[in-house]
Amino acid sequence: MTAPVVSVIIPTYNRRDYLQEAIDSVLAQTFTNFEIIVVDDGSTDGTGEALEQRYGDRIRYEWQENQGESAARNRGIKMAQGEFIALLDSDDMWLPTKLERQVASMREHPSTGMVTCRMLTINGQGRLIAGKVSDAPCAAPITWEQAVTGSCPGLDGASSAVMIRRDVFSELGVFDTEIKYGEDTDLWMRIADRYDVYDMGMRLLLFRRHGSQQTSYSTQAEIARALDDRLRLLGNAASYRSDPASEALLQRATAREFVLAYLRELAASSDGHALEYLGRARDTGAEMLSCHLLPDFVAERALAVARRSREYSVASAADYATKALSGLVSHCISPSRRLVSKTKGQVFATLAHDAHGRGANREARTCCLRAIAHDPRWIRDRGILSIYVKDSLAWQRLSVLRRENGKRRSEAG
Repeated sequence: MTAPVVSVIIPTYNRRDYLQEAIDSVLAQTFTNFEIIVVDDGSTDGTGEALEQRYGDRIRYEWQENQGESAARNRGIKMAQGEFIALLDSDDMWLPTKLERQVASMREHPSTGMVTCRMLTINGQGRLIAGKVSDAPCAAPITWEQAVTGSCPGLDGASSAVMIRRDVFSELGVFDTEIKYGEDTDLWMRIADRYDVYDMGMRLLLFRRHGSQQTSYSTQAEIARALDDRLRLLGNAASYRSDPASEALLQRATAREFVLAYLRELAASSDGHALEYLGRARDTGAEMLSCHLLPDFVAERALAVARRSREYSVASAADYATKALSGLVSHCISPSRRLVSKTKGQVFATLAHDAHGRGANREARTCCLRAIAHDPRWIRDRGILSIYVKDSLAWQRLSVLRRENGKRRSEAG
């Protein structure tokens, strides 16, 4: 029997329904010379039975005691027969040409160890919730420095976006099972240090955000573990990149991790502990006058704050963003006025998408206007414009219906 060209590896744990959507997206690919390996990391929700009934021998299914996502991926890599490894998280989906385009890219560039793509973000019900990621004009190389700083949208943490030559794992090893938060970044950095890596610049992945994901950062223990893991992977990088430029970059990356821990702690309502992280960022001595990731991270945490409120609150999210930026200015960095405006604009744009997804038309429209007020560039964003127009029309229709209902009740009375 001829070996498949691509091995699709899907680790899973108690995501039976999402998993079937993920598998269906693989079976719908225009490139068909692949195998699907599902490694079940100890599910108790009937995953195995559901897959056997629906897919039979179209997939390879392996069950193991719960050991974590990295261990499940590593087991799948060991089982793989394909020339290329494509990772897919069990709650994500691919667009139909993902494998075809990535295989063609790997064939065209034999020195490439990994290719990646852009993504669209969907919610638990599969609805698009963010439109700010745009296609790049063409495929572009990704440097080790970009892998460290996270400055390439193609390496934003979505393992489902990548395809890797199987030989890479033989040379560099697999995922570090000691790292829970950032194990993918650790591997991307190792690959980028030794191989060519390309961002295809096309949106070929549907990345799902939902409440049951492991990366919630809602407790001090989670935040501390995430920080420890990120510092560990930066330490790993320091072991094979010891030149002065790399050392300076890793120092800045370390400072950034303390800043992100501050933002997470502040969102978890731990002001005192949050300021400790700011102090540790300052103590690194790294230049922190700007952080291109700041808008997205503040927006992400602001949305989490809004959702944790007893009654969903845009005001609480806005207060968080203001407090977070104030703390950074006072204790650690001096972001430019433009960066502050961009961050607040991102916060309200994120809230607008979320409100639109919840059907809160008036709230979504207000958030769109506030996003544009803080950062006028949002007026050119199709997603924001679409939300504003649709929700304004919906609000107008609702107002008309309310007036008509009121008039009928008055006439009936």
